Amino acid sequence: MTDHKGNAIPTSSLVNRSVLSKTQQYLYDTIKDATSKGLTSVTFNNYYSRVDISYAYNAVTSDNPYLVWIHNYSNGTQGAKGVKSINFTYDSALVKDRAATVQLMDDYLKPMLDKATKMSTDIDKVKFVHDWLIYNVNDGSAKSSDMYYHKAYSAIVDKMGVCASYTNAFTYCMQKLGIQCTMLGGTTWSGGGHCWNLLKVGGDWYECDVYWDDVLTESETDFTYTCFMQTTASLKAYDTYNGKSRTRYADCEGLPIAKGTKYSPDNYRYSNGSNFSDLAKVVITKKTNSSSVKNYTASSKNTSLPSGWYKYKAINILGKKTISESDWTKEGKFYYIEKTNNGKSTGNYYIYDTAYDNYYYTDSSLSSISWYNYKTGVWTTLK
Repeated sequence: MTDHKGNAIPTSSLVNRSVLSKTQQYLYDTIKDATSKGLTSVTFNNYYSRVDISYAYNAVTSDNPYLVWIHNYSNGTQGAKGVKSINFTYDSALVKDRAATVQLMDDYLKPMLDKATKMSTDIDKVKFVHDWLIYNVNDGSAKSSDMYYHKAYSAIVDKMGVCASYTNAFTYCMQKLGIQCTMLGGTTWSGGGHCWNLLKVGGDWYECDVYWDDVLTESETDFTYTCFMQTTASLKAYDTYNGKSRTRYADCEGLPIAKGTKYSPDNYRYSNGSNFSDLAKVVITKKTNSSSVKNYTASSKNTSLPSGWYKYKAINILGKKTISESDWTKEGKFYYIEKTNNGKSTGNYYIYDTAYDNYYYTDSSLSSISWYNYKTGVWTTLK
């Protein structure tokens, strides 16, 4: 995996791996190499304990959120001395073309990461990603039995996931921005399994629970920072009831304890959330200048659009393929939707961006672009 500038992420920055024993690091590296290649099994150079293998596997999935195709593992060759091989189960669609899977996530994130990269401080970048996930991702608790919704891919591409999906997506974005981050696993006060993040900013460690902040956020413009940049002790105190508290799993107990207080959530509790509408202007201007476009004509009315607008002409701005009716909202790119009068173009367009699940309106000259927030029903002129 590389960061947003194309630099390889150094092994030394992988938080979980850094606290493993030498034996567990060997298992970690072997498992990571096998799963990055999509191998269905791996044989170790000796027999190892089930605990060491479990710790190493969990560390791999926590440190490397790009491995979205992994579902689970099971023990293979076993003996009195332990386990010598393990088998992996994958998402068959995501593992088939792993490079394309990762590239699609990067395509979705590019507008946001382009803007975040230009921010002057790491805390501004962290807050921006936190807000972006809250704004874009929906709670997928109803799908918690499906491992697909535990991965970064579902949060980034499908805009839906459980706590693990939010956490993995946050880790993925932090690593893209050069910020040390990993997943913490444990239980809430109620005893239920849960995931959140551990990250290092300004030389200090913090804990951040984006999923809980999303659940607590009631407005798309007024974000909640209750679980943002907490210490281990303060987040534990917040998640305490009837004498029971948030607790890390055993394989996370060796990870750093968050003690940073410079970016306390109290600094952001009444802060305005990030505004993402300006991303549309930049991205649309660039994408619509592409000369490699392909056309697709359909006569059926798109009921998501206002009356009088039809899917008469949909243009895949990136020109990768001609889309079909069933691909309309699955491609994850930008499409023109041309307004017509008796089948003739009026020169006005809607632009649908599946990455942000929003519509933009412009004329053919791009002299004016308006952003439609479908959640509030308000149009805002961007240009």
